[in-house]
Amino acid sequence: MKSNKTTNKTNKTNNADKAGKHDKAGTAWEMPEDPAEEERIRVLMEQMASDPRVLQMKKFIQHGNVTSYDHVFRVARESIRVARRLHLKVDEESLVRSAILHDYYLYDWHGHGDHLHGYHHPYIAAYNAARDFHLTQKELKSIETHMWPLNIKDPPSSNEALAICIADKICSIQETLHMRKPHK
Repeated sequence: MKSNKTTNKTNKTNNADKAGKHDKAGTAWEMPEDPAEEERIRVLMEQMASDPRVLQMKKFIQHGNVTSYDHVFRVARESIRVARRLHLKVDEESLVRSAILHDYYLYDWHGHGDHLHGYHHPYIAAYNAARDFHLTQKELKSIETHMWPLNIKDPPSSNEALAICIADKICSIQETLHMRKPHK
């Protein structure tokens, strides 16, 4: 006869498997993998992924050893998951576009300016994005508000902005704690 501890442990494992697998970055609440859904998300991101202006973000490190380019695509994917988990009605195309451009500030923030990057970069990213892309006001506001609550006077004003704000925190914590540069 199995002990209750063993049975409970097995049930918890099976329930976790049903709820969804961890992705490569360790996101605990990933949606179950569905090839058609993965393809749809890939198509949403594909056009922006190869845009030469967006590719500039590969030159800059965001957190740990993760480039700004990799970070924004992780945030885009995570934003979709957040919106689904919280049952937020969003325009996914707008959500993905805003998420990809939320850190479109195009400089190395580690040695830039007055060390208030966290406060200033959303507005710099929105300015650059507006200059280089045709965006809606909602998309620009989503970029500007992604650092809330750090920028306490500028909270997210749409479901898309809220999903990006939450996803950015999730990805930033993962990148900072789990994807560090190797120690020398």
